[in-house]
Amino acid sequence: MTRRKRRRNAYVGCSLASNYGMLRLEWRVPDVSGRRRWKTRTWSTADSDTPEHRQKWEPVRTLVGALREQGIDPLPHLTAHAPRPKGAPAPRPVNGPTVRSFYGEWIETKVGAVRPALFRDYQRHFGGYILRDAIFADLALREMRPMDLQLLQARLRAHVSRRTGKPLAEKTVHCVMNSSLRAMIRDARVQDVMVRDPYVGLQWKSLEPPPADPFAPEEWDRIIAWFAGRTFQRKLVWMQHPAFHALVFFLRWHGARPSEAAALTWDNVDLSQGIAYIRASFHFGAVGPPKTRTARRSIELHPGMLTLLRDLRPLRPEPGQPVFTNLDGRRIRNATFWGIWTRCLQDCRIRHRGIYALKDTFVTHTLAMAEESGEVERLTAWLVRQTGVRLDTLKRHYERWWPRDRAAIRATYALLDDSVEADCHGIATGPPKNPRQTANRKWTMSPSCTT
Repeated sequence: MTRRKRRRNAYVGCSLASNYGMLRLEWRVPDVSGRRRWKTRTWSTADSDTPEHRQKWEPVRTLVGALREQGIDPLPHLTAHAPRPKGAPAPRPVNGPTVRSFYGEWIETKVGAVRPALFRDYQRHFGGYILRDAIFADLALREMRPMDLQLLQARLRAHVSRRTGKPLAEKTVHCVMNSSLRAMIRDARVQDVMVRDPYVGLQWKSLEPPPADPFAPEEWDRIIAWFAGRTFQRKLVWMQHPAFHALVFFLRWHGARPSEAAALTWDNVDLSQGIAYIRASFHFGAVGPPKTRTARRSIELHPGMLTLLRDLRPLRPEPGQPVFTNLDGRRIRNATFWGIWTRCLQDCRIRHRGIYALKDTFVTHTLAMAEESGEVERLTAWLVRQTGVRLDTLKRHYERWWPRDRAAIRATYALLDDSVEADCHGIATGPPKNPRQTANRKWTMSPSCTT
C-alpha cells in the first residue's frame, strides 16, 4: 500500500528552536517561488539555549507570532527593535537612521522589485553577517566613513563559521560588501540619507574567476551516447525522455546558460528559420529577464538540434510551454537535473564537473577552430552573438584558449634572433592543411542527431 505524503498544516506562529546550541526564532511564510507551500525563516538570538534565555525571548516570540497571524513580515521589526546580543556595546546617540533601522524599510521595497535569488542574498547577507556586527549595525549612515567599511571587511574575514569551523571565503566577503551592502548604500544616497559615498577611493582584493574546464572530445562522445535513448524512472515506470538529451546537446553546441535553456519556450523557437530567441532566464523558481543586457539575443541552431527539436515539439504547443521539461512536464530545475547529470558522469567514468562546463566546451572548441582555420575575426564575432558575452569578457575567461597569430609569432622571433629559423619554433608549427577534416575527426555527433 502506498503511503500518502502528509501535508504540513498552515501554522503561522513562531517558535524557539535550538541550532548548534544557540537559540533562534523560527516561523514560516508562503513560498513565492512555487517550489513548496511554505518555507522557514529564522532569526538568531545570539544566546545559548538555556531556560533563562528561553524565558527572556518568550515575549519576543509571542510578538512575532502575532505579526505573522496579521500577515506582516516580522523580519524588519526584529532587525530594528530586537535586543542587542550579549556583550554588545550600548548604542551611542546617532544622527539620523542607522544601518539597522534603515534596512528594515529598505528590504520591504525590494519585495517583487528584484529577482528572488537576489532578494534571498540580501536577507542572508544582512541577517547573517552585517546586522550581527553590533558596531556596524548601530552606526549612523550619515557618519559612515571608508574606514568603517574596511574594519567590517576585516571582521568578516576573521569570522569563523560554527558549522564548518573555517573562515569565510573571500568570495563571500566580496559579495557581502560589494553587492548587498553597496546596494543599500546606493539607495540611501538616493533618499538623501547619506551625504557621500564611503566606497569612493577604496581598493578591494581582486577575485580571480574560476578557470574554464571543458570536456575533451572523447568525453563528450560518451556523454551524448549516455543520454541518447536513455530511460528514466517516474512513479515506478521506466520511460524515455528525449528532453534531457536535447538539453545537453543544446548547451554543448550553442553556448547558452542553463538558466536560459530552462526558460526557453516554444514561442521563442523558430524551426523554419533555425533560430532560438533568448528572452528570459529561469532561476530560483522564477522566470525573469536574462542575466545581462547582451544576453537578450538570437541563437543560430545546430542542424542536429533542429532534428531533436522537431521530434520533441508537441503538435500544438500551448503559449509559454517550456521546451526542455522535467519528467513531470514542468521546467527543468538544477536540483532535479543535478542527480541525472552526476549519474551520467559516474557511469561514463568522467571527472565530475558542473553542467556549465558544456558552455566552456563550446567556447574553447570554437576558439580552437578559429586558430586552426585562420578565421579568427569571423568566428569570434559569431561566438559573441551566440553566447551573448562581450568580447573582453570572453578574452578574460578564456585567455588560455584564445587564438594566436602563429605567423606573427614566428616572424617576431626570427626578427629578434637571427639563429631562429622561420619554421622551427615549437608553437609556430604550421596548422594542418585541411583543418575542417581534423575538426570532423575530433568532434562527432551521435547517430540520432544527424539530419
